[in-house]
Amino acid sequence: MIKNQGFTLVELLVTMSLLSMIILIGSSAFSMFSQRWDGQLGNFDKSARDARNVMLVQNILDSLVPYVTDDTDGGPVIYFEGNRNGFVSVSSQSIQSPEDYAVIRFSVKQNIDLTFDVVYEEWPMKEELLLEIGHPLAFSSPLVLFESVENPVFEYFGTPTVSERLAGDGLAEAPHRWSAAYDGVEAMFAPIKARLSFDIGSNQYELLANVATQPDGLLSRYQVGDDDCNC
Repeated sequence: MIKNQGFTLVELLVTMSLLSMIILIGSSAFSMFSQRWDGQLGNFDKSARDARNVMLVQNILDSLVPYVTDDTDGGPVIYFEGNRNGFVSVSSQSIQSPEDYAVIRFSVKQNIDLTFDVVYEEWPMKEELLLEIGHPLAFSSPLVLFESVENPVFEYFGTPTVSERLAGDGLAEAPHRWSAAYDGVEAMFAPIKARLSFDIGSNQYELLANVATQPDGLLSRYQVGDDDCNC
């Protein structure tokens, strides 16, 4: 008769130690792989979202128009106001209502970590038109287009003031230039171009809009014909 013998205590302890080491190595490798995979997937999702928002914003910027409305005295003025933190203007389409004109506002808001969010708001002219510059606007909920960007700058190409527009003899028009602020009421014309630039990590973004270049017949007397510029 053969007597069955079990594992000794030493053999059992050695086996458990080896098994523990295998589990520890496997779990560490899986954790490292998961972290790297999540990081790469997260970066891909963020890049795809940023690319989508760039196309969305560019479509709105390409639709800006030199919209004419009344000032407080009832005189015609160009509805456009911009500074380094953003601008408000009119687009021939909107995100919420693509078939309607809309007052749109691009701006940046600073975060606690000193980065900025690029924000978009709109007021579609679906049920009501913008007839004067003091008209109260109920903008839509802010849509954050880009998060945690650095060095955001809005700039405007044109002639910011009437006095600057007219050169020394009062007849020749001064050269257009990029400026950090532009008010359509003071300039009496829309800027030719508007530009937003910012950084996301090591990537640099630049969005450019042609404001005064519109289809023939659309506010033609307010258009600037000379669009030759070093920009």
